[in-house]
Amino acid sequence: QSQRQSQRQSQRQSQRHLQDAQGDSDGEYTSIVTRDCYFDFQSTLRWIQDDFVPAAIELSLQVQFDDIGDSWWKTKNQEQGYDIQVLTVTGKAAPSATINGTNNVQKAPLFLTTSVHAREYAPPELVRRWLQHLLERVQNRDPLYLSFLQHTQIHWIPYVNPDGRVLAETTQPWRRKNINYDWNMASAMCSNDAYGVDLNRNFPFQWGLDDGSSSSACSPFSRGDTPASEPEIQAVVNYAQSIFPQQQQQQGQPIQTTPLPTQDHRQAPKYDETTTVGVYVDLHSYGNIYIFPWGYVNERAPNHIALYTALHKLEDITSYRATGPGPEHYGEASGASDDFMYATQGAMSCTWEFGSSFHEQCQAFEDAIDKNFRALEYLANIAPQPYSLCQGPDIQSVRLSEEDQEAAANMDVTLTIQIQEPTETIPSSSSLQDVVEIRAFMEHPLVHTNALPVWSWDVVTTHVNNWNKDDRTFEITLSRNDVLFARGAGNHTLYIQAKGSTGSNSEESYYWGPVAAVPLSVNGNNIPSSSAAATSSLSTPTTSKSNRPSSAPVTAPEETERLVDIDPENQQPNEVESSEANEKEIDTIVATETNDENWLYPGTHVQEI
Repeated sequence: QSQRQSQRQSQRQSQRHLQDAQGDSDGEYTSIVTRDCYFDFQSTLRWIQDDFVPAAIELSLQVQFDDIGDSWWKTKNQEQGYDIQVLTVTGKAAPSATINGTNNVQKAPLFLTTSVHAREYAPPELVRRWLQHLLERVQNRDPLYLSFLQHTQIHWIPYVNPDGRVLAETTQPWRRKNINYDWNMASAMCSNDAYGVDLNRNFPFQWGLDDGSSSSACSPFSRGDTPASEPEIQAVVNYAQSIFPQQQQQQGQPIQTTPLPTQDHRQAPKYDETTTVGVYVDLHSYGNIYIFPWGYVNERAPNHIALYTALHKLEDITSYRATGPGPEHYGEASGASDDFMYATQGAMSCTWEFGSSFHEQCQAFEDAIDKNFRALEYLANIAPQPYSLCQGPDIQSVRLSEEDQEAAANMDVTLTIQIQEPTETIPSSSSLQDVVEIRAFMEHPLVHTNALPVWSWDVVTTHVNNWNKDDRTFEITLSRNDVLFARGAGNHTLYIQAKGSTGSNSEESYYWGPVAAVPLSVNGNNIPSSSAAATSSLSTPTTSKSNRPSSAPVTAPEETERLVDIDPENQQPNEVESSEANEKEIDTIVATETNDENWLYPGTHVQEI
């Protein structure tokens, strides 16, 4: 009895800390006391509302910050506890934008969740920093970001477990679970940071298995008393159902409503690789690994090859290990987020564990930012067709030849395209990708019906010169007529995509890879040449680093030329000042640059001809 009274007193103290944190909403942004590189709970939410949303609107992005549910404590007392909030951001797509051939559909979601486990400090800060970086890239007209924001919408729930997070930042640094002390009478016997429900064992798919979760109140893996019993998970599930296409949900497994898990996972459908859209990532710390379905059992999911390929491409970017079904299976997890999102929503899903501790040291966090940004960029870029695009070749760079920098105005130009060194894409085969076709479109990514075709060539034809399998480069001659086709002077974006072959000769498959975006400016005057290349989803970004969280407003560098800025209403480059510009004799085609040397990625200073 004395122990129970002590635990009740501890729980009341926890509630007072929640109330205190709720009232701390004025003044400058503050950090977690023990880690000054991470915004604390209140500062992160205020940064989103006060800094990010206004800046995104100023850049003509479409952005919302919405309340989608309540924390457990708020369901007990509406004056206390916290809202579950989600931030969405995307660009303005063309009116006739399509995804997978369907007109007027919602954009492909990249759905990110953080702070499912309260004590894992780094994940919310990583996504916050990436979104700050996104604003900077859009401000500087980065073609990769402008491209994927046309077809992908980013959804971020910064704090799935806000009650637990506030305590983890203050008095209970090792708290993992939410603060539900009612679900099990034995909760009163737990230590002050051990009661509650593990939200990553409460999702309503294969919930309730003893291998991978626990019915014990004090276990780190407490699953709750029913599937999706926790209001935090109800909010996440309901939101997921609102952003992933209904046809995928109808094709997927039913959401579990009874304590008995379904046993027909072996009959789960394989999602169509060409029509299924969306990516889900649950970010955690620590481990430096990617976990993908199935997690509740050591068996392959129906889309195993695509899941394996995508996660191994992330492994190539970050060096974090991909661990899925097989000898490297991470261990059973029943009722986990990634299994749920894949099985019921069709999303390409993973749990991303990064860092080496729950409270990652600041220097280690800062050192890993660049590669983690690149991984997020890659996922945003493949979201429209994740199961297909991940299996195609990745364009690493596109360069104009030195000879063409000084070419006469009426000459054609040559592009040298380098393909990223491929990963072993099929687990049972050592076969690597060979490029078999290349295609390019102007002004819009290929998911748009109004993207204008420039060319589509088989790599083995005479149009392609000097295919070099050793350094994976080849050259393509591009006619100025191909570039212009009545678009005329002004700023343009060239979107290039490569198709590769995978598998053995007897079971060879062909896939288009992610789009690389190349900025081009067609001018009426000769302009001095500079150095150069294009950006792709695997480029290495340059970012400023500091042990303090960055909240500085986004400012544009002084520009010598602006990159393509398409008006979605009239489909014309905004930089073309008059119709007379289109009638000029075209003297120069140039990939434009700014005076800020850091805005482009290393090795991608722009070129002109």
